[in-house]
Amino acid sequence: MSSLAEYKRAIKHLLGCYSIFKRFAPVNLQGEVRWQGFVAVFDLAGHPEAERCYAWPDMPPGSTGWRFVTVTHSDEVTGPREAVLWAARKERAECERLTQETGLAILDRVAPARVR
Repeated sequence: MSSLAEYKRAIKHLLGCYSIFKRFAPVNLQGEVRWQGFVAVFDLAGHPEAERCYAWPDMPPGSTGWRFVTVTHSDEVTGPREAVLWAARKERAECERLTQETGLAILDRVAPARVR
């Protein structure tokens, strides 16, 4: 488990603002998107568009290191569960785009550390 200081550094680096930890929320998805873990909920200070974000560490297949995924709160993303679903859809769209551009089947996840 990553420390809160690591989450805060990642949010500052990826979103360019300060954050205030609120809670960890369990998320368990068993549908088309299968994911289980805890999502950290933060209030944001100084972000131009959002007052809250959701963050979690992730290690993409084939990777040797962890990354943080951050998703800002919006009309479409209203909670931790929706944040994970949104990130998964964004990641899938990126894989499909790369497959079309290269002609290669991109099977592993390739989304950037900052999803939104």
